[in-house]
Amino acid sequence: MRQRPPTPKWVSALLVLGVVLIALLPVALIGAGLHIRGQVTPIKGGSRATGTIVGVSSEDEIHGKSFTPTIAFTDSRGHVHLFDGPSDATAQKVGTKVVVSYDPADPDHATDVSAGTTGWKATFWTGVGLGVVEVGLIGWVIRRRVKVRGARSGPDVT
Repeated sequence: MRQRPPTPKWVSALLVLGVVLIALLPVALIGAGLHIRGQVTPIKGGSRATGTIVGVSSEDEIHGKSFTPTIAFTDSRGHVHLFDGPSDATAQKVGTKVVVSYDPADPDHATDVSAGTTGWKATFWTGVGLGVVEVGLIGWVIRRRVKVRGARSGPDVT
């Protein structure tokens, strides 16, 4: 039986790095989903106000552009506050009215509750699904390696 030459260390390191990055993808998606949820969930014990989108910034990302609205609202004391709403793949129009939930004790802590709750769920559950698939694949690889090693060691003669 011919033996394979040893794999160069840089190839092995690159392979390990790739596996680690793929393994971390579900964690990143779950974290992103929870972050988005925090941007659209009403603040517990908070007040509501009508806000207005006063600006939209864009950023190039792997999947395309991401647009983040800047929202202005006036609190119950008459002070104007600005905050960044949740990012989206579609640009929102300046002047659009939104529903804001904010903490009366700290009005700078605000969320855009009119942004909806479906975006975070898709990201979160995609991460959970990928995590389940990864755990299944890891189990399959381990079982297969155990079988192959058992076959190589031959029958146990005692």
